[in-house]
Amino acid sequence: MVDEVPLAIPGAGHPPALDAGHPPALDTVEEAHRALLELIEQLKQVGTLQAALDLLCRLDNQLNAHFAVEEAPGGLLDSIRPHHPRVVGALHTEHLALRAELRVVMDNTRACLAGPVAQVLAQVGELATSLQEHEEREAEQLTELLYTDLGEGG
Repeated sequence: MVDEVPLAIPGAGHPPALDAGHPPALDTVEEAHRALLELIEQLKQVGTLQAALDLLCRLDNQLNAHFAVEEAPGGLLDSIRPHHPRVVGALHTEHLALRAELRVVMDNTRACLAGPVAQVLAQVGELATSLQEHEEREAEQLTELLYTDLGEGG
C-alpha cells in the first residue's frame, strides 16, 4: 500500500486516483483552494498592518471553512483515509499547525496595531498638533511684528 495520493492542484482537474467517482466535496475543495490562493497572493503584497489584519481575518474565516469541508465526515480526507492514513494524519496535523500559526500572527498584528503602531500614531498626532500650534503662534507673532514695525500697529 502506497501512502501518497496526488491531491488536486487548483485548475488542474481531479487527480487520476480520484477521477472515477471522486467525492462530491472535491469540486468545493478545489474552489476553496483557488480562493485561498488568491487571498494568499494578496497577503504577500499587503502594504499596511491594518490591511494585513483585514486579510488575515478573511483568511481565518476561509481557512476554517475550507478545512471543515476537507475534514468533514464523508469529505475528501475521509475518502482518502482508508488507503492513505498517514497522509491524512499529516494533513490534519498541518491544518492544526496552520490554524495555530494564523492565530499567533493575527494576535501579533492586533497587538502591534494596539501597541507600537498606536503609540507611533499618537506621537504623529501630537507632533502635528505641536506644529499646527507653532504655525498659528508664529503667524500671529509675525503679523503683530510686521504691523508694529511698519507703524500700523500698537
